Amino acid sequence: TVVPARAEARVAVMDRRTAGRRGRVSVALRLANPLPASGRVLLSFPHGYQLDTGHHDVVSALPPSTYGDVAGVNLTDSSFPCEVRVLTEGSVVRDTGLERDLSWWSSAIVTNLGPSVPAGTVVNFTLGNVQYPLTSGTRGAFEVRTFTAEGQSVDEALGVSANEEFDPGSLSFAAVTPQSLVAGAVSEVVLEFVTENPIPRDGYVELKLPEGFSLAGDSEASVLADVDFERAYDGAFSVDFDAPVPGYSSGASATVGGVRARNMAAEASEGLDGGLLVVVRSARTVHLYRRGERASHRGAKVVIRLYDPTPSFAVRAPIVGVKNPSLVGTTGAFQVRTRLLDGTVVDENMAVPGLDIAPGELSGLSVAPASLIAGNRSSLTVGFSVGNPLAADGRVTIDLPDGVRAVAAWGVSSSSPSLSGGSLAVGMQGDRTIV
Repeated sequence: TVVPARAEARVAVMDRRTAGRRGRVSVALRLANPLPASGRVLLSFPHGYQLDTGHHDVVSALPPSTYGDVAGVNLTDSSFPCEVRVLTEGSVVRDTGLERDLSWWSSAIVTNLGPSVPAGTVVNFTLGNVQYPLTSGTRGAFEVRTFTAEGQSVDEALGVSANEEFDPGSLSFAAVTPQSLVAGAVSEVVLEFVTENPIPRDGYVELKLPEGFSLAGDSEASVLADVDFERAYDGAFSVDFDAPVPGYSSGASATVGGVRARNMAAEASEGLDGGLLVVVRSARTVHLYRRGERASHRGAKVVIRLYDPTPSFAVRAPIVGVKNPSLVGTTGAFQVRTRLLDGTVVDENMAVPGLDIAPGELSGLSVAPASLIAGNRSSLTVGFSVGNPLAADGRVTIDLPDGVRAVAAWGVSSSSPSLSGGSLAVGMQGDRTIV
């Protein structure tokens, strides 16, 4: 049996290698035998590339990559007169010489419209508007074969690799919006973005919160120092999940009435069908797994709400959700990715704008001088409850009203148990502010 000769081939992805984009693929083939008139070059693509004519003829597990009259694959350059025809998934090329059928994910057949091309010649052609794979990472190898006009195989170059490490696509118009922007508040959050590539029906969305945020609940629950938050517990959250940890009876400690067997929930109000499963991976990372019927469309606007499914649950501090930083100011950036079930990144936005956190509120505030007689000098007693922790090196500033002056600050003391074990110092800024 005469088998095809081994040829030399190179394949290059010419344009920016971003998942889901269209671009050029260039082929250089050194012929071991002549390419006859009306002979064909068969270029077979690895899984993930999609070829089409621009009229919804892509056969794929995901939605078609073209909508409307988008230009399909074409020849942008060649060293010999030729034309191109597209073969999509399921198409078969018959090798009449070896009596075999060649089937591939997607292929392009380039037909020689000129005279026979001699052996040893390097033929070149470039295909434009090739649909790149819809996910990041690398793909398999290309295969290049030549045939006579009657379909007999002549040359072949198998296992041809290309420079094709694809970057993730982009999530545009991404935003993360908590219901409350008050420091230390715990509230539901709305996540929204526009995809570049489809999210598979079993894919997931990953949200990473900036420093200072946490997926939290009870304010009085305290995290054990050596708990491994990388372990995933369905629907649990960072500070009060009640999952066993080796060496401890529970995953977190809290006062009676502060621990709940409740989970955060998520729903997609736009862009995704089916439900979402919430899985917390760390104190600032949550995965939202799809339970859909079909992949989302390309360019879909997705809106997801993370919320407390049982806000009327009768325990102290019943809200679960995302906890804001305890310090006022602009936060860092959020990070959002869409992934396949195996973790492969599809699209991402690693710089979703941060938020401006507003001050929390002091409650139970009281200010009382020891004497209320006009013109007297006396001590001043100040009482309040904080909504966020007061740092060990923090300070309290008291601005006096018109008519009241700070004459001297000799000393300061506190009867609050929360300030026991430390020391306090007092000073003045002018005669109107006590620190």
